[in-house]
Amino acid sequence: MLKKMKENKSVLLAMGLIFLFYLFMAYNVPLTGDDWTWGSQVGLDRLESFYKDYNGRYLSNSLEVILTRFFGIRVVFMAVVNTALIFLSAKLISNKKRTSILSILIVFLCFMLIPTDIFKQTFGWVAGFVNYNFSLVLLLIYLVIIKNIFGEEKPYYKKYLSIFILILGFFTQLNVEHVSLFANFTAVFVIIIAYIRFKKIYAVHISYLVGTILGSLLMFTNGAYLNILLHSDGYRNIDQSQSFMQKLVDIYTNSMHYFLFENNQWIVLLLAIIISSLLMYKNVNWIVRYIVSLVLIGYSILIVCFKVFFSDYMQINIIKDAFTLLSVLYFIALIIGIIFIFKGMMKVKVLYFISGIILMSAPFIVISPYGARCALAPFLCMVLIIGEGVNLIEELSSADFSMFIKLLIIVNIAFGVCYSGIMFANGHTNRSRLDYLHEQVNKGAQSINIMRLPFPQFCHMPDPEPNQYQTETFRIVNKVPEDTQLNLIPFALNDN
Repeated sequence: MLKKMKENKSVLLAMGLIFLFYLFMAYNVPLTGDDWTWGSQVGLDRLESFYKDYNGRYLSNSLEVILTRFFGIRVVFMAVVNTALIFLSAKLISNKKRTSILSILIVFLCFMLIPTDIFKQTFGWVAGFVNYNFSLVLLLIYLVIIKNIFGEEKPYYKKYLSIFILILGFFTQLNVEHVSLFANFTAVFVIIIAYIRFKKIYAVHISYLVGTILGSLLMFTNGAYLNILLHSDGYRNIDQSQSFMQKLVDIYTNSMHYFLFENNQWIVLLLAIIISSLLMYKNVNWIVRYIVSLVLIGYSILIVCFKVFFSDYMQINIIKDAFTLLSVLYFIALIIGIIFIFKGMMKVKVLYFISGIILMSAPFIVISPYGARCALAPFLCMVLIIGEGVNLIEELSSADFSMFIKLLIIVNIAFGVCYSGIMFANGHTNRSRLDYLHEQVNKGAQSINIMRLPFPQFCHMPDPEPNQYQTETFRIVNKVPEDTQLNLIPFALNDN
């Protein structure tokens, strides 16, 4: 009892600190790029037309209109959603009824290791956050509620839950397309698994299916998707100049493998170490054990070495093609390792996460563009697999994990301090340059210097670059006259 109370206090303390961390981060995330457009009259015009022929992201679009206009709401909302992303992920992988401190620390560490390209388009950009982070939180809420289908006991749900789940399923679909499609898959998957295991179809599961279908109908009947099919959309398109296999090879070679594996080297390495350790610990067939471990560890170390020491060589075609092929072998080895390591419903659960990596990447084989933000959902699936692996190691091992937990705490604090410093520098610089800009506009200045952010790699489109559409909406939001010249200067120049 005392141990349980102590762990509950540790969980509350950890989540409280994580919330404060994301609150501080949100305070320092500047409005950039598309945020300027959504914060201008253009955003209100889109809302007034109810996003006619724009896209079917009705919920996230509306949230973006609000968040770009109300600073306090934006800061709190971003902190709550990002904290929920950590907590729900940890709760989903915790094998106990309560969320373990180990799961929280592992998930948070993984998100501290997120590639900068993904971070800047999700955690460091309001428009990206409201589509990609928020949609995953809504999906995770359902997964946490129904995770009992993977347990030994027969699931039980309160009657009123069906109404909430119907609403949840509906609104999950109105944020970003690839998560919406995966939510449809999840709804069917859960019903099938529950029926196979318990010979029962649950009202809660049906409610989610109905909600996701209704939400999908609303989303995909937006005229934008017909325009994509007719090749009349100015931003997204379906390339018909190539066969499906040619598209698959092209998008995977040039973009997808980079964001999923090559640029995600630390998560790839963690996955390799955990799966290889479990293969050794569980005494799997030696051929499988050594071949799978060799592929996983070999690819991971190779990627880390090249990224650290030989990054300039990675764009050479033959090396690029070699890493593309090796990433496919890595993924196949990962699946084989999971099949041999996990048993029963735990195997089904982890393979479901594997399906998330595949199915939430697959739509971009057909539809472009594909960017770093699109890799956040597959990244989350990798994090969940890591968490399940660590929990299995803890379950099988007789070792005391208290020292490992203390080490995780120290490492997470160090990462948190680094991120806080970086984002504070960006946030402070942005606040200062906007104050100076408004002051100069009020004075009627004809030429105004705008200082660049010190860490632009952590924010998407951070500066109002010349000849960029968003720069025009930056002017509108900040009431800068059209004839006023804006001059971008390096951060090192402190003289405005």
